Amino acid sequence: MRKTFPGYYRPSEPEFRRLWDRCIFVLDANVLLNLYRYSDVTRKKLLDILLKIQSRLWVHQAALEYQRNRLEVISAQREAYKQIEQLLTDTRKKLEGQLKGYKRHPLIDADRLLTSINGAFEAEAAELGKVREKHPDLLLKDDVRDALTKLLDGKVGQPYTDERLKQIYKEGEERYAKLRPPGYRDGKSKNGDAVFGDLVLWFQVIDKAASDNVPVVIVTDDVKEDWWWRHEGKIVGPAPELVDEIRTKAKVDFYMYVPDQFMVYARDYLKEQIDQGAIDEIREVRALDEQRRLRDEKAFTQRARRLREYRHNLIALESEASELGAEISSVNRRLGEIAIEPADLRDTSERRALTATLLARVEEMEARRHLLEDRRNELAHHLAEGSLVLHGDSGRERIVRMRDGTIRRVQMHPGFSERDRSELARTATVAERREDTPAHAEERKKNG
Repeated sequence: MRKTFPGYYRPSEPEFRRLWDRCIFVLDANVLLNLYRYSDVTRKKLLDILLKIQSRLWVHQAALEYQRNRLEVISAQREAYKQIEQLLTDTRKKLEGQLKGYKRHPLIDADRLLTSINGAFEAEAAELGKVREKHPDLLLKDDVRDALTKLLDGKVGQPYTDERLKQIYKEGEERYAKLRPPGYRDGKSKNGDAVFGDLVLWFQVIDKAASDNVPVVIVTDDVKEDWWWRHEGKIVGPAPELVDEIRTKAKVDFYMYVPDQFMVYARDYLKEQIDQGAIDEIREVRALDEQRRLRDEKAFTQRARRLREYRHNLIALESEASELGAEISSVNRRLGEIAIEPADLRDTSERRALTATLLARVEEMEARRHLLEDRRNELAHHLAEGSLVLHGDSGRERIVRMRDGTIRRVQMHPGFSERDRSELARTATVAERREDTPAHAEERKKNG
């Protein structure tokens, strides 16, 4: 049974040793980027370990993602000083406001407490300023990238062609719809083709393993279930589907580690002296990253829900506006008929009253139609400005026509539940048909 379902079995100790003796180590982008978040001591230790296995390192898509996101991570580290300063200021003001309420207390010396607290805050702000002055300007001289450039020289694979990438993106849509790892969770936090970054990396790893006939160990800080087999919130091992796929396609063994696990096993298999504090720091950084990811994913989901509501309301408004336009046309036709009917003295007053009633009805409906158009344009604006729209089966862009006649395109997005995809595929198709067919354009022209 172990041969049939290898992904559900943890390698034995002899198998781990053979793996570490022969494998290539593939570094994910988050491992490279997190080097900027570690202390100097921990960063140096991890780089020392990587240097020891330099001949067996390999990267590709991760190297590209590192280059694309490096400046953002550097800026975030510098921005932290401003955020902490603001936090200190806000906390200080809050304490001052609350303590002022105790100035008339017979025993509590609120002024003394305020003086002491202000002194402590000023001292910490001054210390933070000193630390900021020592912060290296990595935009001018990036020692981390210099070290990685030297470490990974000759270790970066060749990029895929545009045609191959298109094939992967198409296959990715099918895999993500079935929740097949890796990468299907990225649809809730990334835009455009970036959602397929993990899948591109995975195919590159399989191709590398097959061409060199070597086992693979991936080191990644990504702990989502689209990479890992998880149970009760804990990582059991790599996703069994990944083990099966690489064994089938490349005929090699495969395993994965998060960086702190990697350092623990490096102590044994590489005979490295590693301080537990470095391992704990790496684990803490990953935990903070996971909290940030979950927060971003929640915000993304809320945003997507709002966009679904906008689209649903937009379609309802379009339907009402279309019906109203047809009714206005009908009333206008009746007014035209009355104007050319033969008149006699007996029905003149009746005709005037009917005409006035119909004109008032037209005016009322026109006012309602303008309100609907304003609301429709507001919803269309929200849809166009919201860069993420749930994924439809076709994966095409959806079109929103604005009141001024301009057309805005919104990229459909993968990575959502089957219910969400089905709902939006249906509503988006209806919206396209309603807005952009020649028949509807002619209907709008006839209805004014």
